[in-house]
Amino acid sequence: MDWVSRLIGFDTTSRNSNLPLIEVVTDHARGLGLDPVVIPNAAGTKANLLLTVPAADGSRAGGVVLSGHTDVVPVDGQPWSSTLSRRRSATVACTGAAAVT
Repeated sequence: MDWVSRLIGFDTTSRNSNLPLIEVVTDHARGLGLDPVVIPNAAGTKANLLLTVPAADGSRAGGVVLSGHTDVVPVDGQPWSSTLSRRRSATVACTGAAAVT
């Protein structure tokens, strides 16, 4: 849960850069011996991250590619009573495109 709390603590609202989050995940993946690929946008202000988890024999054939989006839709002016930037319980459920509920 500490890892989930850390990840949702990044303000990746779509108007902001997601590079701090990408850097933390990239560093963590490298620490696990993985080889992440960071693909920056033209302005260098945001990036995509692709991560291949190799197959049991170490090859990429049969491995798993992890990819997702890191931006959050702005909710300015909407009547939310809390923020998702803090974990509120020990139970986290992800559905669809990994919306945290």
